[in-house]
Amino acid sequence: MRKKEDKKRILIVDDDPAILDALRIVLEMEGYEVITLSSTDKIYKEVRSRKPSLILLDIWLPGGIDGTEVTRFIKAQEDLSHISVILISAVSNIRKMFKNSHADDFLAKPFDIDDVIEKANKYL
Repeated sequence: MRKKEDKKRILIVDDDPAILDALRIVLEMEGYEVITLSSTDKIYKEVRSRKPSLILLDIWLPGGIDGTEVTRFIKAQEDLSHISVILISAVSNIRKMFKNSHADDFLAKPFDIDDVIEKANKYL
């Protein structure tokens, strides 16, 4: 487990409360600081103010913009482009959407919790 001063911050954005809770619990147990959002309404404000090291981002979200648009925006900003983004989705063409989004990686739903931990550790 990481020391308090070494904690990396992860932002998880998903409209499914069960997924948010499960990921938050598991990643906090791994020593990460976790922030959760259920829509894209406040995502830009949260990214700029909380400065996560990693974003786990569902593709289809309420709030007017989808995960691929959010990813393209983040990766186009000089001060944010270093943030790793992992897209998560149950859509069948996630590989294609991932390639077009400039995200760092993706997880297809349903995913194995061990895969989430492995990818978080890889990008943090």
